[in-house]
Amino acid sequence: MEETSNFSTQPWEALSRLTEHEHLGLIYEQSNEILAAVIPFLQSGWEGGEQCLYIAAAGDESNVLKALRESGLQVDAALDTGALVLASAARVSYRHGHFDADQMIAVLEEAATAAQASGYNALRITGEIFREANHDLNHERLLAFQDGLNRFFAHHQALGIFHYHRRQFAPEIWLSLIATHPRVIYRGRLCKNIYYVPPSELKQVNLLERQVDCLLDHLRKQEERTAAADLQPRLLDYVSELVAYQDLEHRILWANRAASESLGLAAHQLEGRRCYELWQNRNQPCPGCPVAKACQTGQPQKNEMVSPDGRAWDVRGYPVRDQSGQLIGALEITLDISQVKRAATALQEKASRYRTLMNACRDGIAIINQDHLVVEANQRFAEMLGYGPEDVTRLHTWDWDVGMTEAEIRANFADLTKTNKMFETRHRRQDGTIYEAEVSASGARVGDTPLVFTVSRDITERRQNEKALRESEQRYRLLVNTIPAVVFKGYPDWSVDFFDDKIEALTGYPKAAFDNRRLKWSDLVLEADQPEAKRIFTQALKTNRAYVQEYRIKHKDGKILWIQARGQIICDQEGKIDHISGVLFDITERKLTEQALQASEAKYRQLVENANSIILRMDPTGRITFFNEFAQKFFGYSENEVLGRNVVGTIVPEIETTGRDLADMIANIAQYPERYVNHENENMRKNGERVWVAWTNKAIFDDQGRVTETLCIGNDMTEYKRAVEALRESEERYRLLFSHSPLGIMHFNQQGIIVACNDKFVEIMGSSQQALIGFDMLKSIRDEAMHTAVMTALGGEIGQYEGDYLSVTGNKLTPLRALFSRVNNDAGEFLGGLCIIEDITERRQAEMALQQEKQKFQALAEQSPLGISLIDKRGVYQYFNPKFIELFGYTPDEIPTGRDWFAKAYPDPVYRQQVISTWINDLKNFGRGKCRRRTFTVTCKDGSQKIIHFRAVTLENLDEFIIYEDITERTQAEEALKESEERFKLLFEYAPDAYFLHDLTGNLINGNQTAEKLGGYRRQELIGKNIMDLPLLDPQQRSLIPGLLAQVAQGQTAGPIELTLSQRYGSKVNVEIRSYPVNFRGQPL
Repeated sequence: MEETSNFSTQPWEALSRLTEHEHLGLIYEQSNEILAAVIPFLQSGWEGGEQCLYIAAAGDESNVLKALRESGLQVDAALDTGALVLASAARVSYRHGHFDADQMIAVLEEAATAAQASGYNALRITGEIFREANHDLNHERLLAFQDGLNRFFAHHQALGIFHYHRRQFAPEIWLSLIATHPRVIYRGRLCKNIYYVPPSELKQVNLLERQVDCLLDHLRKQEERTAAADLQPRLLDYVSELVAYQDLEHRILWANRAASESLGLAAHQLEGRRCYELWQNRNQPCPGCPVAKACQTGQPQKNEMVSPDGRAWDVRGYPVRDQSGQLIGALEITLDISQVKRAATALQEKASRYRTLMNACRDGIAIINQDHLVVEANQRFAEMLGYGPEDVTRLHTWDWDVGMTEAEIRANFADLTKTNKMFETRHRRQDGTIYEAEVSASGARVGDTPLVFTVSRDITERRQNEKALRESEQRYRLLVNTIPAVVFKGYPDWSVDFFDDKIEALTGYPKAAFDNRRLKWSDLVLEADQPEAKRIFTQALKTNRAYVQEYRIKHKDGKILWIQARGQIICDQEGKIDHISGVLFDITERKLTEQALQASEAKYRQLVENANSIILRMDPTGRITFFNEFAQKFFGYSENEVLGRNVVGTIVPEIETTGRDLADMIANIAQYPERYVNHENENMRKNGERVWVAWTNKAIFDDQGRVTETLCIGNDMTEYKRAVEALRESEERYRLLFSHSPLGIMHFNQQGIIVACNDKFVEIMGSSQQALIGFDMLKSIRDEAMHTAVMTALGGEIGQYEGDYLSVTGNKLTPLRALFSRVNNDAGEFLGGLCIIEDITERRQAEMALQQEKQKFQALAEQSPLGISLIDKRGVYQYFNPKFIELFGYTPDEIPTGRDWFAKAYPDPVYRQQVISTWINDLKNFGRGKCRRRTFTVTCKDGSQKIIHFRAVTLENLDEFIIYEDITERTQAEEALKESEERFKLLFEYAPDAYFLHDLTGNLINGNQTAEKLGGYRRQELIGKNIMDLPLLDPQQRSLIPGLLAQVAQGQTAGPIELTLSQRYGSKVNVEIRSYPVNFRGQPL
């Protein structure tokens, strides 16, 4: 059987879909399986206004009611209202103690009719009808009953569930039972019965053969499902999304190829590892993880996340349940959306640029939809019409255009996507005033929406200018004769008026022949060239009304001439052609030259291919049409890679590192070739390297004077640009150094005349820029040494000066040092010289102060009772005082360095290494100016050893200042004192008499062991207490104590006196007491 529903977890959903005329078989093994199906079956029926008939086995009625009540169903209320009818199987389906199928069907038909008569929507039947009929059933009786049951359900508003115990019937009966039910409930699942046989076929079918066929068919389907199940994971290896199946602890159980390849691992290497460790380098789930949330909520989740490498991911988590509905894991599907994110950002930036362009445009821009309603407009458009930005989006075209009615506008612009025109019209402002306007309209389809993009320009002023132009035509005529061309005024019928007689020299025909209209210009133009000339004229009429034509005419004497006609179409206020103003040029020679140029193109190409310069051609849009071999090598592109591509983004960056918009420059080269004949710009190679190229551009025109291509010749100037930039930076650094140097700097020429100096030089000289610039040092310097230094520099060597110099221009005496040097260019040519001077006044004062301090230090050091040494940062001793030599016996010649000192002062290599290690560690841990104190045993020259206390300080210049104190005797005295104290302590502690130590006021300080035994108190209990307060003393004898203390305070021995002491546990003991003063430096303590 094939499972269709599981109602053990969701009974309402499974059984609520049962419909009338359907009956199911419920095969059960335990009674709770009956309740799992019957309870929702009954509840759903009552909620749907249906009557329920429960057929219970004989004697089982009370058990059924008890089970239904315990399930929570309102059984008693249903019995009272008649919604539930409980019947015995013995009454319903048995007659004379045997199962009677006809009796059963008759009872059911009676119940169905009664239910309908009582107003119920249907009758629901459930129960067990064959429990007592096992011995009466056989294949034929069962089929007869099922045939009647099928007819009953087919003709009545009824549905049913009949119960069959799994162990009640023989196998052949089960075969018949299963074959008669299209759907069966078994083990809590509603299953489609693959063994079902329609009633009409039951008598003709061998059920055993049918069962074998079904089993074989089931095996075939199971194999197909197994193959499909095996194929499913492999199918996921062909999707681009990262797919991983995880358990509830986020451990990966399976992953597809895209997931493993994203980490550079094999699929099995992902199994058992956690997703957040692999992709996010984390030790716990990511915040906002949709997979974790799906595991928590049991619902699909999604979120956007960013991995450590900056990529954006669309992550989706889907909960996975087992057949019982238990959540067992989650499926994670991840898609890299980094490009989508970048595209969205680029789209936003593009929209921002579009909005900026819209608002910056000086013309009015409006976007209009199919209803001719403004969808969007810029600020200028609203200002032109006198509306606010929000008000203008409520306007239709006819609200401001007075040149056409609404009907005309709808007719002329029926299909916006085909609109592409420029026209002149009149617009009405909000205040009713009218102005002339020129409108350019271009249609397009944005998505599914047709729109037209319009650009409107107020041409009122232009109209006025045109009128003024017509009025000044007479003055214009006077200038015509000076133009090296034929000026004409033409009309739509090709008739022309010429303003001078030069037309006869051009065509051979007199001016009068055209004036009296005997000749039209079309009579001279070759018939083959007229269609193109008309096309250009028509196109100009649709655009800016200016045109350039090139065509051939036939001279009166028969020769053929090439003519270039440049004209401007002039229209009246209604837009009709008034006339054409223009000039005619004889370009026959140019055309012949062009033909000769074309003939030599093969030679030119050969030259271009072999040139050591970049040569390329590009069309007016910037697309590359030719790229010579040198250009290919220079930029790194092959010809196939580069032809047809736009120079912008290929060899020209959109934005130069200087900030210049190169895309705009390329667009302008074709439009304004005369501006870019020679220019420099930054380019880029295929590998991204930026280079600078100097370009020479030449525009190539067609017969109509339009630019068809631009020839570009370039030379690499990257190194030159870098050299210029380096020179600029060098000059800038020198300028800063020159202006802000703490030293005086001065330049002089080949004649020794000062040509420049900085402010510090002026300050040192005590002079001014005016007095110093132009000063001739060779003629005016009085100081002979300074004069010699200048001459030395002019001779090509370094000139030096140090001394007290008296300035000639400032009359200032300054101690200074000067350095003069000669300056040559790269060719070795003598240009002049450079002088740097330093005011050494402060240095001299510091040297004097230092000398005085040295003298003071030397006087102190020489008389010091302590040894002193000074060792520089190289480890070389600079000074020993006499006490150092006295202490150790070593002279500077014997220990010139610290290394020599360590070798002689610490001959034991192990001890020496300890001393050196300690010394080095101190140098690392103590900063400059910090005193380092250490005590070492030093071996003197005579072999004796002394205990020396070192005090070492690192000075700012990293020299070491060290003081040596001999503490040998003090150390020995301290050790002797320590030994004496130790002997006293032993004598005091273990003396046979009791000893107490107290101060002069009688406060106990200590006691020995005998004192503890005598009184029975531990000394810690008595220390700090006064003798007068001790429990040892008899109160009547305490008056004797102050006399003893007074004698001791005077340094006298007191006693002996006899006292009676009270011991701790009540005993009395007689003692003799003597008190002795303890003196320190003659004073009793």
